[in-house]
Amino acid sequence: MDKCPDFKRYNLQELQEAYFGVNKDTYPERAREILQRIEQRKQSHPEELPSPKVGPALRGERLLAAIIDGTVIIVAFIPVAILVGSKYSESNPVMYPLFVLAYTYFVFLVINSSLLLERGQTVGKKILGISIRDIEGKIPDFDTLIFYRPLLKMAFAIVSPLDFLNKLFIFRADRRCIHDHLVKTRVEYLQEG
Repeated sequence: MDKCPDFKRYNLQELQEAYFGVNKDTYPERAREILQRIEQRKQSHPEELPSPKVGPALRGERLLAAIIDGTVIIVAFIPVAILVGSKYSESNPVMYPLFVLAYTYFVFLVINSSLLLERGQTVGKKILGISIRDIEGKIPDFDTLIFYRPLLKMAFAIVSPLDFLNKLFIFRADRRCIHDHLVKTRVEYLQEG
């Protein structure tokens, strides 16, 4: 027989982990007890509740958001790469890179423009709860979100040493890349309200 742990001694995080780990089909009473203890613990120990994140987004979260956004664009590019194939890239060595840039920007806008304009977020930023803001903490204007910021990042990507330098700026105290400084934006935690 499975011995029931003494949940009275558990802190909030331990209770949440216990609830996540319990087989709710096999031990439905135990799951209900843990849920009750979680609610009681939230009331009796509010200091154990997670505090909301504020301020500039962590570097790792910005990186993960960029990886998610890049993955979305790459996945969207696969059908075009299959259709266009290497024949076009070989026959048009100058035009093909320009086509890739234009298509990448187009896909970025199709996927992200609504989120950018409404919340200052891309798909990756939405998943991680971070948002682009201007220096006053507001959603930046249309031109900044749709033209200046993404096109500036693409320009940096074309010139690799500049892109590397752009990304190194995130290690400064304000966690803002060069493109953030140039268009007067920052990436911070989205405050619901």
